[in-house]
Amino acid sequence: MLKSVPDAELHLAGKSLDSQINFGERIHNHGEVGSAAEFMSRYQVMAVPLHSGGGVKIKVIEGLFSGKPVVTTPIGAEGIACTNGVDIAIADNAADYARNIVELLLNPEKAAMMGEAGKKTAAENHELGRVTEKLCDFYNKLIHS
Repeated sequence: MLKSVPDAELHLAGKSLDSQINFGERIHNHGEVGSAAEFMSRYQVMAVPLHSGGGVKIKVIEGLFSGKPVVTTPIGAEGIACTNGVDIAIADNAADYARNIVELLLNPEKAAMMGEAGKKTAAENHELGRVTEKLCDFYNKLIHS
């Protein structure tokens, strides 16, 4: 599948990722980066292959806010207001994951549309002010019921 994108590279970053580990040709290990937003802005597609829940899910939302197309797993998308194939790509196995990434790399129009849809979804559903307002409404309903 990657043969269709022979110049593709994978750039890894993470707080607990040892930057001294060499993953091989075309895989660049950056370890912990100073600015996640700056790191995300450099590349065409954001991949978040989560296999367990946790704080890293916020990276999916940050990716949506950035306007980058995001590819993640069902666990990575769990609890996030998004629609597979519209504002995010969700894959539950390695072959589908790679297919989604390659498709977005080869189709910049689709990648741009998904990125813009993700940005809109993030603004509508995950922007701090709106989330806080919804939470306050929820608590008010609890108190007054």
